Amino acid sequence: MRGLAPGIEALLDAMLAVEEDGTRFSEDEVAANATFLFLAGHETTWTRNLAYHSAMESVRVDILPAISAFKGALEEGTQTYSYVVVFGDFSVLVDVRDELLIEALRTFPSPRHLILTHRHIRKHEAAIERAFGLEVWQHPQDARAPRRGPAENTPYATAYHDPFTGELADLGFQFFNIPGHTPGCTFALLDVHGGTLFTGDAVIGTKPAEPVGLDLPPDWTCDDPVRAKESILAIDIPPHQNILPSHGEPVVGVGVNRTAELWATLRARLAAR
Repeated sequence: MRGLAPGIEALLDAMLAVEEDGTRFSEDEVAANATFLFLAGHETTWTRNLAYHSAMESVRVDILPAISAFKGALEEGTQTYSYVVVFGDFSVLVDVRDELLIEALRTFPSPRHLILTHRHIRKHEAAIERAFGLEVWQHPQDARAPRRGPAENTPYATAYHDPFTGELADLGFQFFNIPGHTPGCTFALLDVHGGTLFTGDAVIGTKPAEPVGLDLPPDWTCDDPVRAKESILAIDIPPHQNILPSHGEPVVGVGVNRTAELWATLRARLAAR
């Protein structure tokens, strides 16, 4: 049992030591109970993760001129968002994941691109690709990763294009790899409205009743929580006025000085952890 986490080791030691009417648990009984507890804990964590990444965005809101969002909510009150950016006669989707939005998307100029900021956003991108004949863009490390959670048993898109090739630069997009939440987690900075940053789940916003702010997603949603923190401490992002996360409230029209303050506050809090 040595080398286990202290809490697990203490629990197993206690189970081996317990005695009733002169009878102790056998090693097989301890092993069986330990397996049961492990599976129960795994199931609880998996269920929380599934709920965290599978909220359905169904309410349309206009965030900025030519930028709309579909809004949903998680059980604990955190808002979820996916975005549509209109470029004249076509549009670009950001983190739109659910095929139930296809009819609503037809009310926009024809979607030409779908940008996925990390692999947890994958769900029905193949159906959306098929409906509009669009191109799906995602960091290669996330694009072909095993499909779990909301994406389990849903098909891959026909092709995933690498956003870091620069092919979307003509539209004003710049991409930054922010590994930790997932290896291919990506920020997408769009050169409109003084700079508009789509952060996916690498950085999230606050709940509606809370002061405006930024935070990291819960550790249990991250592949590597330590690296997620290190990425935010290291990243150098050009000035921007708007921050549009996939979870939590967007930060809109506050000016570059205010967004710089929000980033500085987040980094100071992370550095102190």
